[in-house]
Amino acid sequence: MKIDYNKYLTKNKTDGDCQLVTACNAYTFLTGKTINQNSNLYEELIDLALCRHGAAITIEKVWKKLGIWENKRFGSIYDIKFKPYCFYELTIWHIRYGYHSVSIVEYDKRCDAVRLTNFNRVSNLDGWIFLDDLKPHIRTDISDNEPHWQLRTFKLKK
Repeated sequence: MKIDYNKYLTKNKTDGDCQLVTACNAYTFLTGKTINQNSNLYEELIDLALCRHGAAITIEKVWKKLGIWENKRFGSIYDIKFKPYCFYELTIWHIRYGYHSVSIVEYDKRCDAVRLTNFNRVSNLDGWIFLDDLKPHIRTDISDNEPHWQLRTFKLKK
């Protein structure tokens, strides 16, 4: 199902709510319903994720509230075959953001480009970026505390 790109959240509201933006975008992709960043619900989700003044450290509580859950993890962007309309959370590194969560919401195989949300410093105004231009920003470090992954998908919790 194609969701109008303008329905997605495309930027952070606070300095650390990038994972919350991605969770809300996953919710929009899965349900077609949007969450306004100026709503009481979004403010509640900021507090639930503990990301008002830093990174989201309890994002699973937001997932539970929204009725979504992690579906699959992929160790590399090369492990998947993108569909035209898709949703992935991608972890990236950028000098301006540090570690950052973005959403891949579309893919164009004609030019090997993805449409992102929440990465306007690198993508064009409509969110598009060639995969070759995105590759230098893809997080590749491996943490001893967490299994390594670059992308993940979400599903509605039953």
